[in-house]
Amino acid sequence: MAGNATVSYDQIYLMVRNGYTGDSTIWDQAFEYIRLHPNELFYIAPNRRWSIGHQIIYHGALKLFKRLLPLYNEDNRPNIFTTTKDNPKPLTILDIANDRKGSYKEQYEYIEHLFAQDKFIQACKIYNWPMIDEMLNKDRKLLNEKPPYCSNYFLHYLVLYGDVRKFAQYHESDTRFQLDLKNADGKTALDLAREKRNQAFIDELQQSQPERNTLDNDREDDRRSPILFSPTNNTQQTIPIQKKITPEILKNITCTLTHKIFVDPVIASDGQTYERKAITEYFQNNRYSPLTGEPMDDTFTDNIQIKALIRDLRQQKLIP
Repeated sequence: MAGNATVSYDQIYLMVRNGYTGDSTIWDQAFEYIRLHPNELFYIAPNRRWSIGHQIIYHGALKLFKRLLPLYNEDNRPNIFTTTKDNPKPLTILDIANDRKGSYKEQYEYIEHLFAQDKFIQACKIYNWPMIDEMLNKDRKLLNEKPPYCSNYFLHYLVLYGDVRKFAQYHESDTRFQLDLKNADGKTALDLAREKRNQAFIDELQQSQPERNTLDNDREDDRRSPILFSPTNNTQQTIPIQKKITPEILKNITCTLTHKIFVDPVIASDGQTYERKAITEYFQNNRYSPLTGEPMDDTFTDNIQIKALIRDLRQQKLIP
């Protein structure tokens, strides 16, 4: 609605907090407000304990919540893990959905799975193999899933990682990769492999979808997986073990405030990871995210995935 541009945060918050009271347009008004102010979905005002997002889930407005998620992207993610300011037990939207599942069972199942998708993709981004394996053992469907606001599927991250043996490892199972999945840029894994000029990945992906590459079948028949897996085979298809970390991994383990590798990484209320001491000092004089510019509070959660990754990299002597 055009008039929503002048509606205040408090007006929308109160409207959503009251829930459906006979006015069928309230969810449309809430959607339009968040569309114009996406950083306020999980913003908690100083005089409030809950955000608009928490209130939406409390009232079982799952349809609205699903409409909102595609408004976000990798550079502006909704912090679905934001907790309320309830004392002594802050609540996530999953906690609220769990409390309300007697009335909104479908919503609880959706939020629970969304949390799993988000955690899985974050593990994929930093190549946390133990976490990836643990989550896939619980739910193989995650192999081909991602939240609406994330750019890449697991398969795309494997191409970015560059070791085709990892693809073969996860593709050889009852649940296989959907090779035609496209990321936020409209690229399949094969498109990405060609862009990265990773011939081994190109060959393996084409072999895995022969029905789409009939003109190449004769050429592909001579390039099968034993070449890729045999450590004693010295042909050009042998993939060397990676002995250094990629720029993307280094970026993920480096604090944007200190420009140093994390010692005590924490997730702030803006969904970003910072060095605890640095973000605590920053917060003394600032109340807005240094990366997204959105309002934030002083809620910090240990980033155990980043800690585990740094520990593993140090054990492999890949970082000091």
